[in-house]
Amino acid sequence: MLQGAGASENRALDVMSAPFSFSLLYSRSLWWAAGLAHLLPLLCLGASGVPGWARMVVLGGVLVSAGWGWRTARCLRHLRMAWSVSGEVWLRAPTGDAQIEILPDSIDLGWLIVLHWREMNSQSTGRAPLTRDALAPEHWRALRRYLRWSRPEAD
Repeated sequence: MLQGAGASENRALDVMSAPFSFSLLYSRSLWWAAGLAHLLPLLCLGASGVPGWARMVVLGGVLVSAGWGWRTARCLRHLRMAWSVSGEVWLRAPTGDAQIEILPDSIDLGWLIVLHWREMNSQSTGRAPLTRDALAPEHWRALRRYLRWSRPEAD
């Protein structure tokens, strides 16, 4: 996901005085919502007269989706984001640090924030769903404030 960064970038992230930084943590409410979203199609199949082959297709799709979500969640839990005073946003991962840009299509629904970013060097993108229980209250408020007032508008 991230390209290895030089020692100067690592030092910059360690010593900068960020207005806020946070690690992406386990979210119980997000796991419940994802579990329910994967369980509902299976319950609907049990209540309908769907042929056996179609049930297997839906079951396969639900299993692939659940596996992909689990894999994504495991990758995201090792990330840390930091906002510098100058407005730079950094993403720290086990593979290295990268400066990122928060994209305008990041959304804040009040109970859920979906961050969408692009790495400045590699131009690869990433997304992270965040709920209130995944961040400390002061980080949640700071992130919502940033998304509302500090980022560029969508086209």
